Amino acid sequence: MDLLKLNNEQYLFRHYGKYKSGLVLVLPENAKDFVNNFDAFDYFGSVSDKIENIEEKTNIQMDGKIVYTVNGEYRINKKGTKIFDCTRNQTHTLVCFSWGGAFNKTRGWIFPEEAEEELSYFKRASSNGGGIGNTYIVFPIGWNFEIKENMI
Repeated sequence: MDLLKLNNEQYLFRHYGKYKSGLVLVLPENAKDFVNNFDAFDYFGSVSDKIENIEEKTNIQMDGKIVYTVNGEYRINKKGTKIFDCTRNQTHTLVCFSWGGAFNKTRGWIFPEEAEEELSYFKRASSNGGGIGNTYIVFPIGWNFEIKENMI
């Protein structure tokens, strides 16, 4: 477990691993007791708009089941580390959706696929065979993908 306490009573958590986001998360001081259940993001930050409205508000479809969303600040530090700060200004939304498994045809893609280029962060974390996984996306709050005529 990579949980580091900062001087300001906050924690850094490396959310790395096979099905994880690949982000370093900045968590509030009460995170220590709950880090083993971190994928229940709702505890740590203010949850963004209702999950069922995410696809409608962003104008994209997610091939899987949305597990959680949380608002915070996304940034890349000088060393190139991707950070999602659950304790700062709420400028971005992080969404995790799961997909795949036996008898499940979802594979964690974003539709239309051109939207992936406009996301602040996109990671599709899957098993070696690619049959099950999680997809993580980060986008600015209020972002809406504009479908262009040449995409139709």
